[in-house]
Amino acid sequence: MKRAVSISLGNSKRDKSVTIKLGGEEILVVLPGAAQAAAREIAERLRYAVAARRPIGVEVTISIGVAVAPPGLLNTDELVEAADAALYSAKANGRDRVIVGSAAEVDAAV
Repeated sequence: MKRAVSISLGNSKRDKSVTIKLGGEEILVVLPGAAQAAAREIAERLRYAVAARRPIGVEVTISIGVAVAPPGLLNTDELVEAADAALYSAKANGRDRVIVGSAAEVDAAV
């Protein structure tokens, strides 16, 4: 199934995107210059592509957390933390979904 996810991700990304494996089953996709709507659309396309490649009789879901850097954000750790928080929200709210978060929400929670 990892191969199916890799193929789906490769087909769903933009030319300038970067994919990083964070560990386990978590990956980070960086989409430079992408607006929130575009990032969410790419995430949804990835989610649907993974579902379409699902082997018969095997339940595979993908939960995605999206975070977009507000103007002036220079701290990438905050952005990754926001995406991670959105990912855990997607998992906690039923899995197989895309949740959009923001670095501002992480700052407010701290």
